[in-house]
Amino acid sequence: MISCIKRQKCKEHPRRTISSWDFLFNTPYDKRKKPCIRLMVSGSRAPHIPELRPICRLSDSDFLDEISHFEGTPSEILNNKEIVEFFMPLLRADFTMDEQYVLQDKVKLSCPIFAFYGANDSEADGKDMDKWKIYTDSFGIKQFKGKHFFVKTSMESVIEEVNRQLE
Repeated sequence: MISCIKRQKCKEHPRRTISSWDFLFNTPYDKRKKPCIRLMVSGSRAPHIPELRPICRLSDSDFLDEISHFEGTPSEILNNKEIVEFFMPLLRADFTMDEQYVLQDKVKLSCPIFAFYGANDSEADGKDMDKWKIYTDSFGIKQFKGKHFFVKTSMESVIEEVNRQLE
């Protein structure tokens, strides 16, 4: 999410959420170069919740159809055979990592967690995002207008909230 804010572009934030979580969970505090001030998560189930609708093993056409439902990738890209062939292995790897990651140990982090979600996100709604609170003693959550890629459609509001959280 931070790379999204700095560059004014939004990448697929959910998979970065799990990656960020995994780094903080598996890297001892004293081994990190800087302490974690706050973990901000968006559009992703909590790490102990299995993916209910995995798509990583679907046929290429079904996989692309499912990706199009997220409304985060322009149809010009999804309809370009060369681009799709080039990025398909990367997309599958990204989704495979996210969908197969399920945390067994529910250990709290020493930093606060703040969750963002889109009001009309069918992948991670408020109830899903609220489940992140078991991983910290300080939790906050905020809803934004939009679907799964609310970070794009509500960018100014998201940037304002990120800045507020970092004050």
